[in-house]
Amino acid sequence: MERTVLVKKIRKWLFRLLVVLLILLVAGFVFQSCSNRRDVANFPMRGSLVDINTHQLHLYCVGEGSPTVMLEAGLGNMVLSWTEVQSQLALETRICSYDRAGYGHSEPGPFPRSAGQVVNEFDKLISSAGLEPPFVLVGHSNGALYSRLYERMRPENVAGLVLIDPNPENAPNCPQLPPLIRSIYGALVALSEFGVPRLALPFLFPIPENLKKDAGEEFAALRARGPFLRALLSETDEACQLLEQVRNAGKPAAGLPVWVLSADRGANHEVTTLHTLWVKSVPGTEIRVIEDSGHWIQRDRPEVVIDVVTTVVEQVRAR
Repeated sequence: MERTVLVKKIRKWLFRLLVVLLILLVAGFVFQSCSNRRDVANFPMRGSLVDINTHQLHLYCVGEGSPTVMLEAGLGNMVLSWTEVQSQLALETRICSYDRAGYGHSEPGPFPRSAGQVVNEFDKLISSAGLEPPFVLVGHSNGALYSRLYERMRPENVAGLVLIDPNPENAPNCPQLPPLIRSIYGALVALSEFGVPRLALPFLFPIPENLKKDAGEEFAALRARGPFLRALLSETDEACQLLEQVRNAGKPAAGLPVWVLSADRGANHEVTTLHTLWVKSVPGTEIRVIEDSGHWIQRDRPEVVIDVVTTVVEQVRAR
């Protein structure tokens, strides 16, 4: 008799728990859906969507002139990470940034988000948008590796490379995402349609302090979407493959203007050493260690990036 009563009580509490969970899930779904609609109204895309057959990518181009500068953001970054650099360089030449599939205002693309997939989509974007080569490619972090890979894939389209604090392709080991962080991102992806990332991300991964208020709010809104988190996690999982592919692709074409901008970590830091060694292995390549700058040099010292890209553009024009 007592056992029957206990079983009934457990069932009653389980039923109540399921009802509460259902209410929370429905409330979270409504919250996320309403927030997504509000984000579209508050943060409209700067450019336009370009159809590359499988999906559409957000492309933002400003300025006039040749060569066209193409900006490739780092892991988890978007068009808005280039705001200051792009607006200033537009006074010199045509300059374009874009959101990779799933990022920012771009539609989700095929998975996995492998190096080959990303670079092929970039190639289709250029063709579909009718952009004229040659291009000066400016890539940050992992974006620098995508730029390297594209130059090896289409050397005839590339007139110069500016690699902003690239992940060292000559590193002896590929850094792995800590299992705990990987698990957190996996959980956020699973719960992305129920508003959990929108509430949790500001506490787990705060917005960079050097982002202006408006840009920080936009970045916070755009990264709280399921497509962004799924694309970010897939690109992260493919990061070691990206490094291996870039190493196997070989050095940039002989005579190509190539600059490496390395964040100020101290003369004996491993990354600084790896950047210096790589530059020495590529004749004619220039390196600048940027003082008072962290990994996001285009945010911390945008004037340096503008100066170097302008130098490469002038070199290309002179040739």
